[in-house]
Amino acid sequence: MKTYSKFELQSFEDYFPKHKKTNLDSEEKILGAILLENNLIKQLLDKIHETFFTSKINKAIFKIIKNLSIEGKEVNLLAIKLGLNTLIKYPSNAFDGYLIKLVEDLSRADYKMLNENIDSVKRSYIYRTTKKKPFEIEIES
Repeated sequence: MKTYSKFELQSFEDYFPKHKKTNLDSEEKILGAILLENNLIKQLLDKIHETFFTSKINKAIFKIIKNLSIEGKEVNLLAIKLGLNTLIKYPSNAFDGYLIKLVEDLSRADYKMLNENIDSVKRSYIYRTTKKKPFEIEIES
């Protein structure tokens, strides 16, 4: 069975946005924080939606996390991996490195700034859908 390094993961270019007004770092920090603290998703469901994510893989991961939470199931890397295998037709371990990266790259500072990352992702979404300038966008908490 073939394994994929984080460099090979970049070859899955369809799953990462080409749009310049994206906030991939913030998306990854949000997902990493949720993966580290499962109960966090319940607090965030009214603040963020999968359409806010620009990356197809991040949208899929968030959707899987949300569905697991709604169903009362544990949110963990294995459950997300199984969910990705049903949504995306790639080898079963294709996104393992990316999932681990989400958790490993999260610092305490990133975790503390979770609301700012959510606002950043929302602003990016609003910009993409309305073409409003960043200073014209008001975010409701």
